[in-house]
Amino acid sequence: MKQMRLLSVLIAVLALLSCKEMQQEPSPGKGIGDIYVTAAPGSRSVLVKLDGLWRVRSMESWITTDVNGWEGVGAFTFNYESNESDFISFKPVRKGAIVIQSLETMVADTLHVIQQGIPDGKEYASVPQNSYIEFPDDPMETVTVLYANLKGVSASGISTWTASVGADISCIIGNDGLSISGESVTLTGSMDSPAAVFAKAGKLNLAVADFGETPESEGSYYDAAVKLLSACYDKPDAEENWLVGGSFYYLSVMEAGYPSTPSWYPANPAAPEFAADRYVQGSNLTDCVWMSRRDYTPTWTASGKSWRADYLYASHSVWNATTSVDVLDNIPSGASHKAILIRIKF
Repeated sequence: MKQMRLLSVLIAVLALLSCKEMQQEPSPGKGIGDIYVTAAPGSRSVLVKLDGLWRVRSMESWITTDVNGWEGVGAFTFNYESNESDFISFKPVRKGAIVIQSLETMVADTLHVIQQGIPDGKEYASVPQNSYIEFPDDPMETVTVLYANLKGVSASGISTWTASVGADISCIIGNDGLSISGESVTLTGSMDSPAAVFAKAGKLNLAVADFGETPESEGSYYDAAVKLLSACYDKPDAEENWLVGGSFYYLSVMEAGYPSTPSWYPANPAAPEFAADRYVQGSNLTDCVWMSRRDYTPTWTASGKSWRADYLYASHSVWNATTSVDVLDNIPSGASHKAILIRIKF
């Protein structure tokens, strides 16, 4: 009986010590960096160089880790869920936390994960702020693409202005036709009706087109849209990652009904003036200007009316890698269309 009592006391003491150890809270540490990821779901790895045992845990439901810790130098991979948007669902940029805790010092530091959502005008990047972490698989590249109708501008004026914008790729409608230029750009085709040029640059496929200011009828806008997509984005063997833009001149169904929308603009989404835009968006292309502004955004004026004659559509993969979309008011002398500048981070 005496031995049984001693055993019971020993178990109670061990249990008490265990509870005290479990109740020991780590000291709050510091931010050790930001790691940027695009809106599409994926995974990233983090290398940790700490002495002794360390633990890692996510503080967010949309982030999970493959391990809960390591000893000494080691790595963990975290998986993140989708933050992708479309014209129905608008998801803002979000920020989450991953805690890395040293069991030797009982200090818990925080790594922040920034996931792209609807572009908010800010530029994000992966930045380690402590030497004990590294991001060994940071493959993302930023590409800026300019779409501009520069009819009426001299060749030298186009060259000077596009150089001042500093885009990696320039898709231009000029006096002498259409062009796509930039480092690593390879032209892949063209068509005459509507006038269009196609190209490839790294992961990106591009099309620039000009539907003309005065079509024979509103229906010809729809026909032009069908022909254009059939020749590039909608081809049976077409690759992913498309930007399709240019001067299309038809009306945007998404820009009806805003306080700034003029009274002459059709209010019925089923109006025939919107047929071409409905077709393009029904082909799973995203209107980048409207998605980033969600307002009435004129880019051209004719016969006393101003509306958005210029469009830039992106495939789902490209839109959800987009970090900013800007409509440029500062255009060269002689130009009558505002330009569009998009920044994409793959």
